Amino acid sequence: MADDRTRKDVRDLLSGMDRHEGKVPLRELIELADSADQHITVDRTDDPPVVFVRPARSRRFTALSDREREVAELVAGGMTNRQISRKLFISEATVKDHVHAVLAKTKLPNRAAIAAAWHGGDGDPPSAD
Repeated sequence: MADDRTRKDVRDLLSGMDRHEGKVPLRELIELADSADQHITVDRTDDPPVVFVRPARSRRFTALSDREREVAELVAGGMTNRQISRKLFISEATVKDHVHAVLAKTKLPNRAAIAAAWHGGDGDPPSAD
């Protein structure tokens, strides 16, 4: 869920559409979405007119190297470090390094979150609300 500040910024952009000849200020929305680490879907028939969706796998995993992406996919498939090392013919220590890199680059908290994000969930732990 987007924070209140981000929602306000998007509403401000949309309310200023008159200055943009009625067009959605797409570039500004994209910059805002990137800064908030979220995709933004705008439906002006709803009130409020903004729906936020967490980044999809393609977005969350884009910063990974090919090998890190391969390791993430195997982690998401439930494989242990030992199983991954045997499959990829690399040491367990190297697998561990790749898993740590995946966690750091994706800002995910653990292996279960990698799996959730890989399979289309957001990968974030449930909130305490």
